[in-house]
Amino acid sequence: MPTSRQATVLHAVLLVVAALLVVRIRTLPLALAAVEPDIRPELQYTGEDGRQYVYLGDYDSYLWIRHARNYLRTGTTCDAIVDGECRDTYAHAPLGRRMRYPRSLHIAAIVALNRVITLFHPGYPLPATSFWVPVVVSVLGVVPAFLLGLRLGGPLGGLAGAVLINVDPFFLRRTIGSDNDVWNVVLPLWMVWAATEAVATPDRTRRVAWMLVAVVFTALHAAVWRGWIFAAGVVGIGIAADAILVAARRRAVDRATLLDVALVLALFAAGAAAAAWTGGTEEAAQGATVAGSIWPNTFETVAELTHRSLNEMAALSLGPAYFVLAVVGALLVAVGIRTTDAPGRAGLVVLVWLVAAFARASAVRFLLLLVAPVGLLAGVALGRVYGALHALLARRLAGTALLAVTAAAFALVAAVAVPAVRGGTKVARDYVPRMDDAWWDTFVHLRDTTPADAIIDTWWDYGHWAKYIAERRVTMDGASLRTHLPYWLARALYAPSEREALGLLRMLNCGSDATPEPEGHAGAWGKLVDRGVEPRAAQAMVLALASLDRAEASAYLTAHGLAPDAVEDVLRSTHCTSPPSYLVLGEDFARLVGWRRLGTWDFARGAGTDTGYLWPQWRPCEAWTDGVTWQCRIGRPVDASGRVLLGLLYRTDSVMLTQAIFQRPGGTPGRADQTGTPGLLLVAGVDTIDEIPFPNPTDPGLGFLIDTVGRRVLAGPPALLRSTFTRLVFLGPKHSLYFTRVDDRVGKWGERVVAWRIEPAS
Repeated sequence: MPTSRQATVLHAVLLVVAALLVVRIRTLPLALAAVEPDIRPELQYTGEDGRQYVYLGDYDSYLWIRHARNYLRTGTTCDAIVDGECRDTYAHAPLGRRMRYPRSLHIAAIVALNRVITLFHPGYPLPATSFWVPVVVSVLGVVPAFLLGLRLGGPLGGLAGAVLINVDPFFLRRTIGSDNDVWNVVLPLWMVWAATEAVATPDRTRRVAWMLVAVVFTALHAAVWRGWIFAAGVVGIGIAADAILVAARRRAVDRATLLDVALVLALFAAGAAAAAWTGGTEEAAQGATVAGSIWPNTFETVAELTHRSLNEMAALSLGPAYFVLAVVGALLVAVGIRTTDAPGRAGLVVLVWLVAAFARASAVRFLLLLVAPVGLLAGVALGRVYGALHALLARRLAGTALLAVTAAAFALVAAVAVPAVRGGTKVARDYVPRMDDAWWDTFVHLRDTTPADAIIDTWWDYGHWAKYIAERRVTMDGASLRTHLPYWLARALYAPSEREALGLLRMLNCGSDATPEPEGHAGAWGKLVDRGVEPRAAQAMVLALASLDRAEASAYLTAHGLAPDAVEDVLRSTHCTSPPSYLVLGEDFARLVGWRRLGTWDFARGAGTDTGYLWPQWRPCEAWTDGVTWQCRIGRPVDASGRVLLGLLYRTDSVMLTQAIFQRPGGTPGRADQTGTPGLLLVAGVDTIDEIPFPNPTDPGLGFLIDTVGRRVLAGPPALLRSTFTRLVFLGPKHSLYFTRVDDRVGKWGERVVAWRIEPAS
C-alpha cells in the first residue's frame, strides 16, 4: 500500500496530467488545423499590437466582450443608467432595454484577465482575452472533478472523471467560442464537491465550513446564469436525502442529528435566497409568457432548444457507451449508499445530480446539465473496476510483480477513456469560428461610414456582432427571442413587395415591438392593443399599415375607429422619420429555417408554411442545341419523402412548357423518373421580374427564379423566391427601389454578406 505521502504525490501528478490535457485540447482551435491554409487569413484579424489572432468564434461571446469593453472604458457595464436601471441602449433600437447580467462573473473574468495580460502584453485584444477565459475556468474545474472522482472511484476515477467531463464534445462546442456556459459546468462541480465534503465529515464545525463554501459557489453561479437554481436544488435535495437515509439507518432521529441537518439546510437556504436576490432566477428574467398566445414562439425555431431523444443527445455528447458507463457508475455508487462511510454519503449527492439532470435534459440546450454527472460517474465506474482488479491482484501477487500487473491493469482500464479523448480532440481541432473577414469588415465599414445614431437591422443571431463591431444600435439580438421582434423582421424579409418591407422596417426603427417587455407599449402593436384592439386584429392592422403612406395610414386608422390623438400616436410608431437605417443580410440566411418559418407564420393556423427542405442556391443552366431549351441541374431533396429535384427544363420560347425533373423516393440516384410543373415561375431580366403562375401545378409548393442575364436558376418555396430577401441578396440593386447597396463581400467558402441603406419612401 502506498504511504500517505506517496498517495498525495500520485494524486498531484494525476491532477496535473488532467489539467495539461485540458489546456492542450482547448488551445487546438487556435491552429485552425481543419482549415485550408489559403482560407485561414479570412478567419484572423490584426490586433492593436500588430499580431494576427483567430476570430472569437460564436455569437453570444460578443455580448460579453461588449460589456467588458464598456467596463474597461467607463467603469460600468451599462450603456446608461436611467432611474437607477442599467440600460442596454444598443438593443431593441431605438428604445433600448434593461441590461441583463450587468454584474456577470463572466464579464468580471474577462476584464480581470485582460488587465493582467495587458500588463505584460500591451494591446492584447479583448476577444483574444475572452478566448482564454474558458480555458482557465476549465482548468479550475479539473480540481473538484478530480476530487469528487477520487472520493468515489479512487485515483483512476478522479483522473477519468476530470478528463471525460472536459473532453465532452457538446461541452467543447458550447464553450470554445467563449460564451458563459463553461461556468454552468464548473461552478456546479465546485458546489457539489463542497456539499459532498459537508455530508461526509462527522465534525459539525467542518460541515458548516463546507456548506459556506457551497454557498459561495452558489452565489457565484447566480452571478453567471439565472438557471443557477437547478444546481442549488440538487445540493439541497442531496443534503436532505442524506439526512433521511441517516435517520432511517439509525431507526431514530436524535436531537444532534436534527440540529446538524437543520443548521446545514438553513445555512444553504439562506445562501440560496441571497443568491436569488443578487442574481434573480430564470423565471423572473423571462417574464410570464413567451410573447402572447397568438404569436409564434421563436424559441421553437432555435436548434438547441429542440427536443431530442436521450439516444440522440448522448450522440451529441460522449456517446451512448459512456452514458451506459455512467449508469454503471451510478449503480456502483448506489450500492455504497447503504453504508455510513464518507464515499457512500458523498455518492448520494452525485446520484441526485445525475437523476435531476436526466429529468431536466429534455432539449439539446439542457444537455449541458448532464456533462458533469455523466462524465464524473463514467470515470467512477472505471475507477471502481480498476479498484476491484487491484484488490484481486493484491491477494495473489506481491512486490514488483504486483506493481507491474497493476500498472498494466491501470493502463488497460484507463484506455476505455481514449475514444472520448480522441473525440474531444477532433472537435477542438476541427473547430472553425463562425466569424470571418466578410462579416467583420462589413460591420467595420458601417461603423466607419454611418452616423452614430444609425440602426442596423439584421437577424438576431448577428445582433451581438453588430453591437460590438459596428458599435451601432440593432433591432434585435440573441436576447430578443421572447419578443415580437423576430417575427416582424422575418415578415419584412419575406414581404412580397419592397413597399411592405420598407414599412415594416420603418415601424421597427420608429418604435420597435419588444412586447412583452415594458418597451413593447411604445410599439405600434402595443399601442393598438392598449387602446382596446383585439391582438390578432392589431397584428393585421400593423401589417396593412406597412404598405401605406402616412396619409393613407391615417385614413385607415380613422376608418377603424381610432380617435385623432390615437391615430397620431400610432403613426409615430409606424411612419416617423426614423434614424438612418441599414439592413445587413447574408446569403447563408436562406438555409436558416427559423426566420423562414416565422416569416410565413399564419396567425389563423398557428403555423409557418415554409418547411425548409429546399432553399435557394444559384445553379447554372446550359442551353441545348435547339436554342430554346435550358437544362439546369439542381440535385436537392424537396420534401420529407426523399424525393429529389434533379433539375429544370426551361423553355425560352414557351415558358408554360417548363418542367421540373425528379427522382422518386427510393429511385436510382441521379435517374429522372418523374416530371412535374411548379407553382410559380419568376423570370428576371436586367431590371424586371415577370411572375408566371402555372394552372393546376403538380408541385404548388415549388417555385423557380430564372436569371436570364446570368443564365442560372434558383429553386425554392414560391413565397421565398418572390420575397424582398431574395431580390436583395440574389438579384441585387437593379431590382430594388428602396434599398441602396453600400457594401458587398464574399466570406469563407463563398458566403456573400451584403449591407443596404434603407431609403425613405417617396
